[in-house]
Amino acid sequence: GTLVFAGLRVQMGLVAGEILEQRTCQRTGRREYFGPLLNQVARVARAAHGGQVLTNEHTFNCYRQELEDQNIASDDLVAKSLGHYAFKGQLEQEHVLLVGNGGACSARAFPRLKTRKFS
Repeated sequence: GTLVFAGLRVQMGLVAGEILEQRTCQRTGRREYFGPLLNQVARVARAAHGGQVLTNEHTFNCYRQELEDQNIASDDLVAKSLGHYAFKGQLEQEHVLLVGNGGACSARAFPRLKTRKFS
C-alpha cells in the first residue's frame, strides 16, 4: 500500500472565544484557565480520533482572517465539513470541521466522531 501519513496521531480540538477566569496554580506556578470555553474545547478534542484536528466554523473563519490580516498565505489550509454534532453541556449543535492541509483532509478516512450527530 501507499503510505499516506506518518507521524503523531494526536487528537486535537480548536475553539476561539473568551476565557472567563484564569489564575496561578499554587502548587505549580502555572496559569490555569476556567470557563465554558475550556469545557467546549475539551469535548471537541475528545470527539476526535488520533490524527484529527477538529474545530467549528467560527474558529476556522477567525483563524483564516487572522492569517489574511498578517499577509500569511493560507491556500493549503482546508476545512472539511463533518456535519452538525451535539456536545455535552451545550444547548446548541455545533458545525464541526476537520482541519488540515488538502492531503490530510482528503486522503485519510476516519470513523465517525465520538459524539451524537444531528441529521
